[in-house]
Amino acid sequence: MKKIGINGGFLGVDKRMANEGYFGWEKNYLQNPAGYLLDFVSTTSLVAAWSMRRLNSNYLTNAVIARRSNDNNVIAVGFIGPDFDTATFQSYMASNSAFLTTWYDQSGNVRTLTQGSNGNQPRLRNVGVNEAINGRIAARGINANATSIAGSIGSVSTSNFTIVLVLSLPAYSSGSRRIVSCNQSGNSDTGLASTFNINLSGTNQIVVENSINLYATVAANTPTVLTVMWNGTSLKIRGNGAEIASTNNTNTLTINAITFVGLGQVSDSVVAESIVYARTLTTVELQTIERNMGAYYGITVA
Repeated sequence: MKKIGINGGFLGVDKRMANEGYFGWEKNYLQNPAGYLLDFVSTTSLVAAWSMRRLNSNYLTNAVIARRSNDNNVIAVGFIGPDFDTATFQSYMASNSAFLTTWYDQSGNVRTLTQGSNGNQPRLRNVGVNEAINGRIAARGINANATSIAGSIGSVSTSNFTIVLVLSLPAYSSGSRRIVSCNQSGNSDTGLASTFNINLSGTNQIVVENSINLYATVAANTPTVLTVMWNGTSLKIRGNGAEIASTNNTNTLTINAITFVGLGQVSDSVVAESIVYARTLTTVELQTIERNMGAYYGITVA
């Protein structure tokens, strides 16, 4: 009996899948693992996607609106291919500083983040030098200015969610430095069991706070792909593709508003990208997202 292997395949299917990938996306991903992230993963229950790069090849509008420090004039900055249009941005800002007034949502859900107060805007450029994560432009919180950027996203999840961020955390000094605030008002969520924070609290400690606190160690001043995932009974933290903390938790956690996923009101953290799903992701989806982020930002991910 003749064996039909990978070259022939059953009715030619194996050969097609080997050459093209399942629906073609595996081949594209393997050829360009740092490519358009949302082209490689399902967008089912995607809540929002903020980034300094283009995440979706079909997203054709701007990344941010940035304010120039010397005259407070603003410019909308888009992309060149997959990348932030740094040439236009730097030409406009010159030797001045730049601040983030608007961060556009690339999910298609129009969940834009804004900060109208000049004194509280995260910084994109400091006296002619871009804020960056491994050379890719990013936004920096300024603790002294209580920076934040926020948006209402509606009650998108009561039992399942996944948040993935590309960030770099500062060395801990004192107090509880907020990185993410997700609650019903978008402001302080102290004491609200149905909401949560992601804080920097203690030396190199990330804490996901609700009625049960979950701690994990993340190196300071080190670019990191950080994932927080809740499936209704278990809360998990992943760092650079590996689980670093988990706990059971029977509370109902709700995301109604976000105060800048990645930059808290009192954090000096730097963030380049954040996506939010109103569901737990599969292992394959998590690996695809985390590895894509790592490949683009030069971060080693398991």
